[in-house]
Amino acid sequence: MYGKKKKIPSRIAKEEDKVFLEYEKQLFELEIKRREIIEYITSQVDKNFINNNGCKDCRGRGWIIQQDVEISYPPCPNPNCTPDSRLKSGLAAKFTDHDRKNSVTNPCGPANPIYSIIVSPLDSLIREILSKIVKARNALKEKGKKY
Repeated sequence: MYGKKKKIPSRIAKEEDKVFLEYEKQLFELEIKRREIIEYITSQVDKNFINNNGCKDCRGRGWIIQQDVEISYPPCPNPNCTPDSRLKSGLAAKFTDHDRKNSVTNPCGPANPIYSIIVSPLDSLIREILSKIVKARNALKEKGKKY
């Protein structure tokens, strides 16, 4: 126990690791921004839906989920749920597999103007940083080093 101290390699001290740490820091910050913006978009979509009396039965879809033996999607039974009322309220923010199966566009996704203006460029930056990380790792592998 009192012999030679076992030297623990400090990965942070290595120049290559500093590069990775910087990329990871950038990636982490971008992902936080992306998450915050999507949360904002979701809250705005929900506010619009609620403020415009969106149909709680179908969540603005015009159909409901009916599950007996098989799943079916009959029209919304709410008499106040009309194409005009759905156009005014938009869709509720929660997006499900049933929406995907019925080709419903995610109201908080790329079709949303805020998403396309702010999140899409962030996604491009995230892909760019991930590409840099892969290139840096490949360069280390060529030098025979592990990361």
